[in-house]
Amino acid sequence: MRKISEAVRIDTAFAPVDVATNDQTGAWVEMADYRRVLAYATTAAVANGKHVTLQLLQARDANGTGSKALSDVVTVTSTGGAVTASVEAQASDLDLANGYGFVTAQVTCDDGSAVVGTAILIRGDARFGTGNS
Repeated sequence: MRKISEAVRIDTAFAPVDVATNDQTGAWVEMADYRRVLAYATTAAVANGKHVTLQLLQARDANGTGSKALSDVVTVTSTGGAVTASVEAQASDLDLANGYGFVTAQVTCDDGSAVVGTAILIRGDARFGTGNS
């Protein structure tokens, strides 16, 4: 039986950090060998009615050159506890004609207090072989 870990590549976009003080943008990963990407974010408790947003960004290189939106913004309204959010895109959504081939996640939170959060990137549908996370 094939393991899930053999079908995907899992990368930490950014380690747990305060996502309420500043927008947090993760490390850039290359999409050349993958057809899909999913960003998953999770936070500690967020005040009731406050929002956590997650978006996939695309860039030309691992330094984030020319970064711009890849996905719509996903907004989750807290009910007073931890928040999770996810957003997915296909490699064909990248602006390949202009050299965009790297992605990352950006997480924001409008809670006035410090909120610890993290994001991971899951790349799947590898073009060659397995994901080897």
